[in-house]
Amino acid sequence: MRSKATETEQSASKPASTGSAISSGIGSTARVRTDEEEIPKLEWIKQLGVHHVFLALHPEEKKGEEKRTKFELTTRGCVSKRFLGKAKYKHSVNLKVDEKEIKRIEAIFKTSPDFKEDGFKYPIIGKNELRLVAPKDAVTNDDGEFDAVWDAQSVSKGGMPLPDVDEREPLPVTMIEEEAKIVVELTVGTWKWERGTNKGGRLDLLSIGLLEEANIGVDFGSPRKKRKTTKS
Repeated sequence: MRSKATETEQSASKPASTGSAISSGIGSTARVRTDEEEIPKLEWIKQLGVHHVFLALHPEEKKGEEKRTKFELTTRGCVSKRFLGKAKYKHSVNLKVDEKEIKRIEAIFKTSPDFKEDGFKYPIIGKNELRLVAPKDAVTNDDGEFDAVWDAQSVSKGGMPLPDVDEREPLPVTMIEEEAKIVVELTVGTWKWERGTNKGGRLDLLSIGLLEEANIGVDFGSPRKKRKTTKS
């Protein structure tokens, strides 16, 4: 999740335009270029069969000088399906996003050493839904509910930076309903099993910020009966 240490990563993850193209680097590093901007050079590092994406080291930086964290992205959309209740793991959200965001996510996956167009399984449902699943070490409460939920209604639509974790107002997970508008923080990974014939990508859910509640302006309560009054 976002902290002061990851502000550089967050600012580097703006939505890309349509017509994205890939300029691959050597080995496990690559740079993603779009019509309007360039996402910094990325590096894929493998752990337990999964490649995770990091910002590539600058030529002047030395390995081991500072602990590196995964490249975090943010995206906004509308909840189409969610499972965030009591469970030990596998909390998930399906998020409806626009075409530009789908292309941005696909462009990042294409830089992975695991990627091959034939048979690659994107965590995308239909044409415009991202499938995000919380990792096993995700933040949960004592009841096993996904607990990294906060009030993001003050975040502007124009891309205002997300507040630091310790400045966020927590919300109950029950407020994340279908059709709610949210902003999520996530990381990206890829995997390849069974001698390379089974490969795909994953989007790890880190936090959810509520931008707008579902069914705003709708009252599901019983209609009040109009009372007849008499003038005295």
